[in-house]
Amino acid sequence: MTSAVDSTTTKSATAPCAAGMRALGGGGVATFVGAGGGGGPEDLALVRSEPTVDGSGNPNGWIVTGNETDAVGGTWSVTAVVLCANVT
Repeated sequence: MTSAVDSTTTKSATAPCAAGMRALGGGGVATFVGAGGGGGPEDLALVRSEPTVDGSGNPNGWIVTGNETDAVGGTWSVTAVVLCANVT
């Protein structure tokens, strides 16, 4: 799942597992798109990358959050990915 592609200074994206599946791992990436202003990929950083949990404490997805480390005039996004499996 990918966040909005805009110039907001902080973004989050969550990749969910299908119903009944558990997250085994995940990650993400911050992507500089450009389109006006200055800055580049070196001005972006992931500050959170961790599993989400359901009401029973079971991992059921992955969330990532990215921030601008320096002002970015262009647009950018964060993308979360998750590896899910049936766990018995």
